[in-house]
Amino acid sequence: MFKGEVVNIRTIIFGDEKKPVLVLIHGYGASGPTFGILAKKLCEHFCFITIDIIGMGSSSRPKDYDWNKFTPEQSNEYFVEYLEKWRESMGNHFLRSGEEREFTQFYLAGHSFGGYISAQYALKYHRHIKKLLLISPIGVNPRTPEERTNVYERFKRRA
Repeated sequence: MFKGEVVNIRTIIFGDEKKPVLVLIHGYGASGPTFGILAKKLCEHFCFITIDIIGMGSSSRPKDYDWNKFTPEQSNEYFVEYLEKWRESMGNHFLRSGEEREFTQFYLAGHSFGGYISAQYALKYHRHIKKLLLISPIGVNPRTPEERTNVYERFKRRA
């Protein structure tokens, strides 16, 4: 139950739940199973979880969202809060030694629109994320040629 409505965020869990957790969020108009092809390889190192963004894939389409009435900031908050509510509910799923625990310190990855939502989530709820991976995210674009060079040089040094 969220905002007075029963909602479902489709969640698919691959692999051993005792391994570090990697949550992957799809892009606009897609769904979690898009990344099913990656599951076998990722499961060698992670418990791999894909979710469908609220309003997409097989997740609920709540009645409380009207894109005609929401500002961009309100839309950001809307998607981030649904993701946080999902994270809170996952604590009930991952039980260790028979005790309930908080679902936290996971790797969060997002592709395209999922990357944008992941970045917005990380800004507000960074304490729950171990690492953030943005895969071709929308909304991340250095404005000037100098900024683009600086970003390129930073990544080049890490390679």
